[in-house]
Amino acid sequence: MHWSIYKDTEEPVENICYDATHIAKVLSAIDENFPMYFENFINKKPVRNFVKVINKAIDEFESDRNIYKEIFDLETLEEYEDDPNAFKSEKLRNKCPVIRKTLNSKLEELKKYKKDFNRADPNELLEKITSICTFGKDYYEHYDSVTYEGAKNYLDLELYPLDEEECSLSGVIGVGIKSRILYKLYPAIFPNESQNSIWTLYFLSGREDFGCKYDSEFLMIDDEEIVTKQNFAYPYRLFAYYAFEIYKLLEREAAKINLPLEKNYRYVAVDAFLSSVAEYHDEDIKLYARQIANGGFGYGWS
Repeated sequence: MHWSIYKDTEEPVENICYDATHIAKVLSAIDENFPMYFENFINKKPVRNFVKVINKAIDEFESDRNIYKEIFDLETLEEYEDDPNAFKSEKLRNKCPVIRKTLNSKLEELKKYKKDFNRADPNELLEKITSICTFGKDYYEHYDSVTYEGAKNYLDLELYPLDEEECSLSGVIGVGIKSRILYKLYPAIFPNESQNSIWTLYFLSGREDFGCKYDSEFLMIDDEEIVTKQNFAYPYRLFAYYAFEIYKLLEREAAKINLPLEKNYRYVAVDAFLSSVAEYHDEDIKLYARQIANGGFGYGWS
């Protein structure tokens, strides 16, 4: 996706990305490329290392999970309705791991986030986060594993409300923050859409555009400053469906060695796998970040 198009349309992907035929092509490419990355994930020792990497991922996931559960409990959020400033400063700024680490980061690219967070209205912040957590709890309470696992397309997962304005605050509560919160609360049903995750979809799908006019849907190409990042605004409803299908590939491999995957941690397994793919391509990502526009077409990288 080109930044100039996104800026003008406020659409994070082209319309073709929602088409069933397009999604089928992306999934086919992921399926084709999956074995190589899975072999790297388990280091060629399926039984011992598959168990090891999944257990390690679950331990790391649980290490700060209670903090999220305490902060984003709906009753706790309700208590802060009379003092949203305290929620912003005490809970989000100082205690929420993903926001605290972002605000404390020295990365140049996060300076804008820090400014946007500081300027954000505490009432609006509390309102948006309450909407996200309310949706998450309602979704979880109506969750049925058979129905969920029978989803045939992204529409069946019914996650579109998370892409709507009610659950977003421009520059402050984007898909990365909201997905991290829900992932920590309900890892069986909400995947974590991180920078690594979107980069991984780019590599897993073979770096193809699949008919997109403005390059890969998983990239955000700034054709003004000639730099490219992962598509930071990639729709959650699409990402979640790809994560859902990737879990099936992991489950397929686990079945070959009679290893049951714990579905309560469905997306912890997926997140660990996606992170391993991004790590595998770490040098590629660094190289892309140093490249400039190619032939005047604005293909920079980050």
